[in-house]
Amino acid sequence: MMVNHLKQPLNSKKYTISLKNLILITFLLITISSDAQQERPPEDYDFKHLRTIYKRDTVNFLIKSKKGKEQTTKPLFIFCRGSLPIPLIIKCDDNGKKGIFNVFVFNPISLCNNYHLAIISKLHIPLIADQKQLNNDKTFSDSAKQFPKNI
Repeated sequence: MMVNHLKQPLNSKKYTISLKNLILITFLLITISSDAQQERPPEDYDFKHLRTIYKRDTVNFLIKSKKGKEQTTKPLFIFCRGSLPIPLIIKCDDNGKKGIFNVFVFNPISLCNNYHLAIISKLHIPLIADQKQLNNDKTFSDSAKQFPKNI
């Protein structure tokens, strides 16, 4: 007994639709993967990112509060980045293990038990940087491999 569907020629219209679906799925996967590689916002690291303008330049600062206690009245601990041009968030990849490098001289999580924390960045320094883009001492250099002017 012969099966009828094996005798029928391939329907080119069905094949075209399948090819269109394959192209669409490929495009969606490429789009999703490129979105995943884009820079994550500070909110992904449990910081609230705020900006202000000072002398025609943007000053970035991060606010960190204990989860669920953002509206609780607490003292404000203000930390201004020191003299070196170091970004506030440094992404690192240690043999496939991704995370952020602690650039603070304190533990921000433990400080949030008693304070709201405001961390102010330096002018001309990116807020977030990949460790591979920085110097060995985690400092940021401009395209001429020098510290940015006016810091």
